[in-house]
Amino acid sequence: MTQEVKKIVLAYSGGLDTAEMKRFSPLIDDDVYGWLDPSLCIERRNIHGGTGSETVKNALNNAKQELKT
Repeated sequence: MTQEVKKIVLAYSGGLDTAEMKRFSPLIDDDVYGWLDPSLCIERRNIHGGTGSETVKNALNNAKQELKT
């Protein structure tokens, strides 16, 4: 599975369209671009220590509170 993901990311970074990417995996569909878009990947990481804007905002607020005490 990891090799397949690497191939898909390489295909995306090479500017291939959906039809061309389907050669690497039958799982590719038009929604692939949303999953490979770097800014959306960052935003989806809403877990503790993640990069999503909500998570970062909460971490900053927590740090500010810690500095006040």
